[in-house]
Order: sequence, then C-alpha cells, then structure tokens
Amino acid sequence: MLEKNRRASQRHKAGVLAALMTRENKFICFGAIKDVSVGGAKLELLKEIELPKTLVMVLSSKFGPRRNCSVAWQTRDEVGLRFIPIEEKKEI
Repeated sequence: MLEKNRRASQRHKAGVLAALMTRENKFICFGAIKDVSVGGAKLELLKEIELPKTLVMVLSSKFGPRRNCSVAWQTRDEVGLRFIPIEEKKEI
C-alpha cells in the first residue's frame, strides 16, 4: 500500500499547452500542463469552466497526440486528469 502523499508513478514537470476536447472533437478549452505521469496529468485551466466527466486531451494541435481522459478532480482553475488505457485488440 502506498504511503500518504506517495504517488503510484513519478510526475514530471511540463510547460506544454493542451486543448481539451469532447469525444466528438468539439473544443472545450485550453489548459497548461503543470505535470504529467504515466497515469495522468495536472493542468491549469486558462478559463473557468465545468468539464465533462470524460474528455480528450490533445497536444500540439487538433491533429497532435491525443489521450482519452477522465476527470479525477477539479477546482476553479486546475484539473487532475486520469488517462484511460487504450484497450488492446485481442486476436481471434
């Protein structure tokens, strides 16, 4: 069991801007990625907005790397995102 305030994976500082989109590719808002780990990311929101429970984080541009996410927690100006694992295709 993890000790209090210990994370399952190491976080890395980041200074990258990401677009938050719906799963239908509709723009929600921009967020500055404060730190990122294997399992998720913490973003500073550039606009006060209530986010949907699931969304897509897009880096670089709308055609850049994408991660499906769920909102783990949200405050007025920050959000913690949990990356949703990509299901592996099983061979038949």
